[in-house]
Amino acid sequence: MPPFAETLAGLAPSMRISAFDATIGREALAMTMGAPAADATSRVLPTVSIDFSERTAAPALVGPDLRVIAPLGEGGMGVVSLAEQRSLDRLVAVKTTRVDATASADAALCEEAVVTGRLEHPNVVPVHAFGRTADGRPVMVMKRIEGVAWRSLLLEPEHPAWESITTGDRLVDHLQILVQVANALSFAHSRKVVHRDVKPENVMVGYFGEVLLVDFGLAVRLDRPEPEPSERCIVGTPAYMAPEMVAGLAIDERTDVYLLGATLHEILVGHAPHDGDTLTEVLAHAYASEPPEFGHETPTELADVCRHAMARYSEDRLADARAFRSAIQEYLTHRASHALVSRGEERLVEAEAAPSAAVRRIAFTEARFACRQAIEQWSGNETAKRVEREAILASVELELTERNAIGARGLMHGLDAVPVDVEARVASLEAELENERRGSERLRALERDLDPSLDATGRHNAMVALAVVATCLSFYVTQRSRTRVIDAGDVVRIACMMFAIVTVGLGVFWKRVASNAFGRKLTIAAWSSSLMMVVHRIISYVVHQEIPTILMEDSLLFTGMILTCGIVLDQRILAVVPFTLAGAIGSALDPAHAPMWFSGSTTALLVGVALFFRFMQKSEGP
Repeated sequence: MPPFAETLAGLAPSMRISAFDATIGREALAMTMGAPAADATSRVLPTVSIDFSERTAAPALVGPDLRVIAPLGEGGMGVVSLAEQRSLDRLVAVKTTRVDATASADAALCEEAVVTGRLEHPNVVPVHAFGRTADGRPVMVMKRIEGVAWRSLLLEPEHPAWESITTGDRLVDHLQILVQVANALSFAHSRKVVHRDVKPENVMVGYFGEVLLVDFGLAVRLDRPEPEPSERCIVGTPAYMAPEMVAGLAIDERTDVYLLGATLHEILVGHAPHDGDTLTEVLAHAYASEPPEFGHETPTELADVCRHAMARYSEDRLADARAFRSAIQEYLTHRASHALVSRGEERLVEAEAAPSAAVRRIAFTEARFACRQAIEQWSGNETAKRVEREAILASVELELTERNAIGARGLMHGLDAVPVDVEARVASLEAELENERRGSERLRALERDLDPSLDATGRHNAMVALAVVATCLSFYVTQRSRTRVIDAGDVVRIACMMFAIVTVGLGVFWKRVASNAFGRKLTIAAWSSSLMMVVHRIISYVVHQEIPTILMEDSLLFTGMILTCGIVLDQRILAVVPFTLAGAIGSALDPAHAPMWFSGSTTALLVGVALFFRFMQKSEGP
């Protein structure tokens, strides 16, 4: 492109305008048509029967077919009026030049009529007829559009016309209008016509939703020879212009693509892309065409489409109007996915202010779910993937704070690539919790080993059985003492019998009574007590001790063993110490009945221990 200073030097005085969103350079159209004005003005055209008097009285039965009723609009070169077409009993729009118009203006209207008439498309206003008035001015008869300019809908969200055309989502409504404009341009480009002045003012929206691209007054036909560079001039609307339009370079279909992008820019941010305090500043902005910036509220996909369409160099833009239309339609297809992402982003923001970890966890989960649904609807939604990753990392951070390594590790499976620091922190927490788990397991194993309630039922039953055996032996001793005197040999034999019974019983029920360290220690203590009783009685028999002394010492032996178990294992076992002490004291004070004292105290001891395990059995539950 030539330097902007050179471009400014060539600006025509006629380009001084008051509004930068108004079209400029119309009087120079003859130079950009690729044909002299004389060729257009000399074209043989039929005479159009039209009455410009704007009479209010009923027309005569004979006379002109067209009767102007009221003006619709007026520009620098021409006038658009509402007229009645008597032959078809309908209202039409009539466009003609002013009475004092130049030949260039007449040529421009002729070219506009020919170009527009060739574009028979649902989104281009139909031309019903073209000819000359009786005084030689060109006149174009067009369809009367019953609707409103798109500009009015953009400026007035509450415009009455919205009631008949809205879908409930204004962004969608505007994009659907833009898609129809792109349709019209795509067709025009197929006919080698470039509009050059696409903007909301030049789009009409009918009350039944029809969209019409109008005002092809600046259109150029690419199937004609290019004008010489010296003949090129700046035409168009400064607030929307493409750089090549400012530089006076050749234009093509991608110039209209830029104008579509400029119109999309206005939809997204509420104003045209080029602004400034003077015309020079606006044109300089258009000439530079820096990539537009958008706020976070603008959908990323639409922002990318707009930047792509408004690239400074035409070769960097979307290929054509059809590609632009497809990009907008693709966004509309993805809109539900975008809405889900927006919901996910909202939940992420809400999570930051959540009053508790539980509420934050719910918010993060909802954000991840919304993004996952968005990706399922559109696998190419990169924003959804980004927000989902942010939600997962935030969730992992929360679980790390809550020391939930399993939850953090599970969440990390949703990441394509796990940050190194996050992986290290999760691994560190896992190792820490594993050490704590092992420590807890050791403590639980120790508690289990020392728990007297574990298998208390088996020990209770064993003690009851031993108590029954002891009772039977006591009965045997009592009956035996009635017929003969009990000697040391008898007590040795009884001790051996008891030891044998205890040994066999413990061997049979070992797993039940010795399932933990407490049970094993207590069982070994009981077996050792019976063994020591045998050893003691054998020694006593050898040294010829008296029976009462032997039994008293046995009771004291049992007392010492119980005291040891109570101190080492469970203090509650000390509750049976009085029974063994009673046996020792009774045997010492009442030697004649020492066997009965010993047998009774031993039975009481066993019953007491059985009751102890009965209590343990209840405490462990059913």
